[in-house]
Amino acid sequence: MRPFDRDRAEIELTGVNGARRVNINDFYKGYRTIVASPDELITRVLIPLPAPGEIFKLYKISRRKDLDISAFTAAIWIKRNGGEIIDDVRIAFGGVGPVILRLKKTEEYLRGNALTAASVAEAGRIARTEITPITDVRGSAEYRSQLGENILRKFYVELSEATP
Repeated sequence: MRPFDRDRAEIELTGVNGARRVNINDFYKGYRTIVASPDELITRVLIPLPAPGEIFKLYKISRRKDLDISAFTAAIWIKRNGGEIIDDVRIAFGGVGPVILRLKKTEEYLRGNALTAASVAEAGRIARTEITPITDVRGSAEYRSQLGENILRKFYVELSEATP
């Protein structure tokens, strides 16, 4: 099997024909549908650790802290050029569509921009256009859409507070 690619998270599936790795972005085909065949089990999840200068944050929004299905989740990873300019960014939201979504348009907008309150506000507006949340017992579609904007603001505020 090939060496682990530090730039991507992968899921290793093992079945009667051996093991294979799948990019985590390709693992879900649809709601409750994955790329694993019936004879395969998930045997490993490989997640690269952030390198120095990279920032990775996870967020879970639910009524209770533990043992609860989330209304909304987010994973945000950024790499800056040593200053405020974003060299690369990856954003994934859960609870806003049939599967976990990468926000490609939002990422594209942020890449090359400074991380500022204004750029984060615009990123939040773009994020709303990329998600299609539903209303269920955990929250309304509007609530989840607003969370998409708010979590980006929270990320920005946390980084601003951590930077001297």
